[in-house]
Amino acid sequence: MSKELNVLLERIEKTENMKAIEGPVPVSAELSALLNRTGNRKWQEVELLRTLYHLQELQFEIEVIKHVRKCEQCQVELQLSVERYRGSRGPWWINLQNEIGFPEIYEEEGIYKTCPKPQNYQIGYYGHSSQDTIRFIMDRMAWAEKIIRADVEILVDYYFALEEWDLESSPPIDISSRALIF
Repeated sequence: MSKELNVLLERIEKTENMKAIEGPVPVSAELSALLNRTGNRKWQEVELLRTLYHLQELQFEIEVIKHVRKCEQCQVELQLSVERYRGSRGPWWINLQNEIGFPEIYEEEGIYKTCPKPQNYQIGYYGHSSQDTIRFIMDRMAWAEKIIRADVEILVDYYFALEEWDLESSPPIDISSRALIF
């Protein structure tokens, strides 16, 4: 046992006598490429999953729009949301909170440039409902559906490009239209 202990002590003494390496250890190009690919692969996995979740959310939004077109009760609920709360209790496409008092939002580039403007409708208010509010909601739904479907097409293309990415070149870029706005 003492022989083994002496060997260990000798090794410890040798490591104490060694100089500490000053500065970073140089990394070979092969190791650097391997580390980059490994990091890129992990990012790719997360990004593929995030894109799938985003596509599921967009599919749900389309299903909501299809349902609201057929369901009078949902139309009335959205009408109340717009008339009483400026749409803040509804989907993003009828939320007028950020639009009222900021007319420049319709003049700037982006998704709101082509949206149906509330000023062009006789939107009711608390205690006095208006059928024009329903027309506004229907027009906004049609407008939003076009944007959502365009986003779906872009995200599907992005997903396939991301899946085929070689992990060495620059990654594909997500350019869905609402991602640039929000």
